[in-house]
Order: sequence, then structure tokens, then C-alpha cells
Amino acid sequence: MRVRVCVRVRPLLPHQQARGDKSTLLQVEPACVHLAQTKGGHASYAVDGASAAVLGDEQSQEGFYRLCEIDNLVDAVTKGFHATVFAYGQTGSGKTFTITGGAERYVDRGIIPRAIAYVFQKVAERTEFIY
Repeated sequence: MRVRVCVRVRPLLPHQQARGDKSTLLQVEPACVHLAQTKGGHASYAVDGASAAVLGDEQSQEGFYRLCEIDNLVDAVTKGFHATVFAYGQTGSGKTFTITGGAERYVDRGIIPRAIAYVFQKVAERTEFIY
């Protein structure tokens, strides 16, 4: 069994920027995120394991999909293996956006529509099979 952990920091939303909110994100490293605390100082959160990725608030949907190697999961599923992707976090932290994407811009497609498109691409490439 292999587990890959990908942590994504959500950028501030337009209404948060408009009211002057500031990001608490200080620094992103390959397996650690550093956040400012509201009462001063900072906190560091490490993601243990060799198969971890921490992605900052500037990361695009496509970048997240690629860095988390979702295509590899889809490839494994087409070979008979089991795979799961799930999002976990506080309400409003960006789980639905990451998984399903934004409705207004095609570039904001999430994991599910990108994985489905990849499945259809792979099916089209496998001409030796009749479906």
C-alpha cells in the first residue's frame, strides 16, 4: 500500500482581500508549511513521509493535479488496482473546489473532471480493445 499526502493552502478569496484580510502563509517547503499565528510568532506543520507535497496558495488546479500524480492513480485503476482520493479540511478551506473545480472557467476544472478526461484519453489510445 502506498499513501501520498498532498497539502494545499487555499488563497484568500476576493471578499477576504477586499476587507483587508492577510494570508497567514509565510513559507512553503516540499514537506512543510509555515504559518503566522494571529497572536505573533509562527507555527510550522510538517507532512511526514517521503511521498508528500505541500503546495502554496499560488498553485493552479492543473499544477495541483500534476504534482499529486493523479494520472498515476488513474493508470493504476485501469490495471485493476484500487485508488482513493479524498479531501479533508475545515469548512470553506477549498475541498470542493479542488475536487470538482470552478464552474466559470474551464482552467479551474478539479480532480474529478480532469481524471475523467484522462480516462477517455486512455480509452481512445487503446485501439486493441473493443468497448
